[in-house]
Amino acid sequence: MRALVKGGFADLHHPEYFELDWAARSPLAEEYHRMVETINESLRFTEHVLGVRAGATDRIDFYTCHEALHLGSEEAQTRHVPRRAGYFNLATHFPGSDSAPTRRRRARRIHAGHRNPIGIKVGPGTTRESIGRWLEALDPARQPGRLTLIHRCGARRIADELPALIEATRAEGGNVLWIADPMHGNTQTTPAE
Repeated sequence: MRALVKGGFADLHHPEYFELDWAARSPLAEEYHRMVETINESLRFTEHVLGVRAGATDRIDFYTCHEALHLGSEEAQTRHVPRRAGYFNLATHFPGSDSAPTRRRRARRIHAGHRNPIGIKVGPGTTRESIGRWLEALDPARQPGRLTLIHRCGARRIADELPALIEATRAEGGNVLWIADPMHGNTQTTPAE
């Protein structure tokens, strides 16, 4: 990703490079090209008003996350970072783990002492006791932003399951962010073929 960014892939000064093959054949090609020119005009205006070329720092921020599946790899990428307390998984900004019983040991081990924010997938069958153990192990200071619980309740069960999970977290004093896992049917169902 950094190579693409450094190579100008995301350079707003050249939106014409964003040209995709579909644009030439699309009935919306003319509208697309008008938008490209609008980006150019907006960027020139902004730079003129601010007196600074956009992107002058030659970098943009981007963030990555992944599920911590390969413990050896995750441990090899974990380092003490100068001028920061604790250890950071440098392979990702946001490591996550499944809450399934077979993976709980992995989650505890990979995240012990890490300062990265952490995501844990939760779903039906997750108990208040489990949430309490995760909070105690991964976020004993109850820092906002430290722990994210990713609910995987399914479209049919979310109304019954999610409020209980949120209430269990509150009861344990958790200050967590809740997000949906849309890849696992939290939003809608599709008919079987």
